[in-house]
Amino acid sequence: MTPIEWFYAKGDKHSGPVNSVELKRLATAGEIKPDDLVWREGMAEWTVARNVRGLFEEDAKPANTGAGAPPKLIDPVPMPAAAPTPTVVATTVPMAQRSTRTTRHLFDLFLDFVRSQFTAAFVESTTRLFVAAGKFGLFAAMAFIVLFSLLVAMKTHEFTLLLGGIAFLPILAVLQYVGVRFCDALDRLNRNTSANISSTAFLDCFALLNIAGGAAILIGSLAAAIPEKEFWKIILGLAGFVVSEYIAFIALNPGTININLVPDARAGEEALGLISFLVKSLLKLVPVIFGAFAVVGSLLLLYASVEGFAGSGPLVAMSIAMNAGAALLVSAALPFVAYLVFLMIYLGLDVLRAILVIPSKLDNLQNREAKSPGETA
Repeated sequence: MTPIEWFYAKGDKHSGPVNSVELKRLATAGEIKPDDLVWREGMAEWTVARNVRGLFEEDAKPANTGAGAPPKLIDPVPMPAAAPTPTVVATTVPMAQRSTRTTRHLFDLFLDFVRSQFTAAFVESTTRLFVAAGKFGLFAAMAFIVLFSLLVAMKTHEFTLLLGGIAFLPILAVLQYVGVRFCDALDRLNRNTSANISSTAFLDCFALLNIAGGAAILIGSLAAAIPEKEFWKIILGLAGFVVSEYIAFIALNPGTININLVPDARAGEEALGLISFLVKSLLKLVPVIFGAFAVVGSLLLLYASVEGFAGSGPLVAMSIAMNAGAALLVSAALPFVAYLVFLMIYLGLDVLRAILVIPSKLDNLQNREAKSPGETA
């Protein structure tokens, strides 16, 4: 199902798209007022936000403007990629109807800024970029394996190494196919499985901690690498920074992993929702690791080729090539392993979810039994 997305306008500023969860959060936080304009596919023109069903807590009926019946409340439908430019009409709303905005913490403003810059579209495009990097990185690795094997064979005059490198190509080709296919399968699983939480408090705090942790990892790697001139530590720090920030962006855009905001979710449902968020966010991270390891493995093979032919010699080159092969194997096998692990975890979550709904079903059954004598009398 196509995610529900909206565009909204405040004065002359046109923003979006955002999903329904984010639109509700903006309205609750006072970022969107009842008289601001919103639009989605299927609407002939922009309308004031108060006309969107359930967007504001008071859920008041639209006021009659004096010209016929009040406008019909809007139900959400899927959005296209672009929206028409709104014609902003000045409206006068009584002060009593305007939402009062409470003082917000500095971190709230910071998270709003990060969320506006790194949207759900950014997360999805980044995921697709890393999948493409993994796909073509493994193709490049096949070519670099042949190059490495040929150069080392020429250097050592042992041409059996060339045959060994060529023999590894079919294995890597199959693993490349498996990795790409299961990245797509993981994305479908993430979209087809949903969970509910009652508040974005955990997600916002989790995002803030990851943003701060990623910055600390990067700064710490620089502090450790520069004095000792071990610059490979910077690469590790940069990788940790990218992973932490990417998880933070997922937490700020929970719609990318089909996490829904349901204010009246019960405690058990909230617990399952948070567990689902942690599992699904790691699942969303798998394509990033797939692409990153494929590129790193390819570059290590290219470096090993240079070292083997004109650098420190075949032994050092073989050691580097072994590390490259390990990175490539992890890259290609990880999506398949993550797919199986996710299915097992979600099977357990579905069992727990079924157990949690038993009390409510029993209550409904008792209520029907209590009403049945009076109905038959």
